[in-house]
Amino acid sequence: MEKQCFKCHRTRPIEHFYSHRRTADGYLNKCKDCTRADVALNRWKHRERYRAYDRARGYRTPPANAAAWRARVPGAQAAHAAVARALRTGQLVRGPCVRCGAPGAHAHHHDYARRLDVEWLCVPCHRSLHAAMRGKSPWHLWFIQPTKLVFPL
Repeated sequence: MEKQCFKCHRTRPIEHFYSHRRTADGYLNKCKDCTRADVALNRWKHRERYRAYDRARGYRTPPANAAAWRARVPGAQAAHAAVARALRTGQLVRGPCVRCGAPGAHAHHHDYARRLDVEWLCVPCHRSLHAAMRGKSPWHLWFIQPTKLVFPL
């Protein structure tokens, strides 16, 4: 299926148009290239307003505690990047949570120097582990050993 852009008048495949539920065919009447150009032009024309808006909502600025965290936990950022790279290349495969078996677990490092040596934990289990490590966990289900997690029953 093809459609003609009303701005550039090119006939293009439907994949080159953003979906829009209020139009008859369900697609915007302007191609993606023209839409992107219009958005870029609008942001440039009203750049001061957008800059103020972006500053107010913290757009692309690191959290206030990010630098302190990087200084406090050296090697963590490099270890996280190494895991992301290994996942992308297939060198590392994401596993289920080692505690509850939930899919889509996050990588937890016991030692940031060993970048690809990780335990897979779902978000709730990962948060409760870090709470227990900080001594803020109301229930002490986690016992940490140097190489692996042990979960008492």
